[in-house]
Amino acid sequence: MSREHTLFANGLHHHVIEWGQGPRTVVMLHGYLDQAWSFEPIAKRLAQQGFRVLAPDFRGHGDTDWVPTGGYYHFPDYLLDLESWLGAMNIDDFDLVGHSMGGTVATMYAGTRPKRVRTLVSIEGLGPPTGDISDSPSRMVRWFEGVARVQSRRAKPIASVEEALERLRVMHTKLPDDIGMTIAARALKPHSSGEGFAWRFDPLHQTQSPMAFRLDLYDSFLTRIEARTLVVLGEKGMRLPDEQARIARIRNARSVELAGQGHMVHWHSPALLAETISNHLLAD
Repeated sequence: MSREHTLFANGLHHHVIEWGQGPRTVVMLHGYLDQAWSFEPIAKRLAQQGFRVLAPDFRGHGDTDWVPTGGYYHFPDYLLDLESWLGAMNIDDFDLVGHSMGGTVATMYAGTRPKRVRTLVSIEGLGPPTGDISDSPSRMVRWFEGVARVQSRRAKPIASVEEALERLRVMHTKLPDDIGMTIAARALKPHSSGEGFAWRFDPLHQTQSPMAFRLDLYDSFLTRIEARTLVVLGEKGMRLPDEQARIARIRNARSVELAGQGHMVHWHSPALLAETISNHLLAD
């Protein structure tokens, strides 16, 4: 059975879902345009093994507040949010799991607070490809233009959960009906017009970040991680040309490749991923 919390931390109301009541806490961080409920099949399995599992919606996702007008979403904001709501729940020692964007946040947090993270699992989440900083002025212009489009656009309502599923399948072509309908339904909220639905995530997330990803900065976090770390890769996932070099920068890390799996392994094979995570957590 799940329990939901609303915590006011770092100036926003954060939605956090909890499963299980065990003495050992696992924090799970979702990816870009995803939400905490996506972890439910995995969280239930971990709870049955005696873990307490907490999964927050990142700012601008799920049922957590969007940033106020004039604000934006940057990786340091996600880290400060995590630090703030962990403090609000009096959590000092925990296992940390993150997928995609959440994996990048998890690795950065584990490098920032190395003594607090007991073990770490990063699922397809070791940062994006290295950006070209010489393009920064043009990138800033694209950010200006993208934010202006979002601020002036009125999103057309989504007529049904079935339509939402078809939109999800533009990117996730093999998403089956049973899993897809659950994910699509959780991802929707009533449209402000009173007709149909809208996505729960803030559309500002669909704009290009104003600053390119800096591998040299990210490296400084990876080298400070002390937690025993597992990097989970999908055979058909979003692979990086330098991923093994990034993994090697974490002093106590190993990687596993899941055969036949893509980037959204938690959607398609939650039992396999839950077993992979559990084996890592219980290995010490």
